[in-house]
Amino acid sequence: MKSIDKYNYDIDAVCGRYVIDAKSIMGLLSLGIPKEIFIVIHTNNKDVISKFEEDISKWKVEE
Repeated sequence: MKSIDKYNYDIDAVCGRYVIDAKSIMGLLSLGIPKEIFIVIHTNNKDVISKFEEDISKWKVEE
């Protein structure tokens, strides 16, 4: 699992009607194995968003 703790912004994981702090391993584990998770970064800084997108594009997703 890749760490997103290095980001100084609030990051949420949204799955259906649930919104979980994406930096909380316990919160993420409580979701089970969903098919889709939407990530919400609470910032208007486009550089941060671009860097985050670049970082997650390198993560391997196993199915």
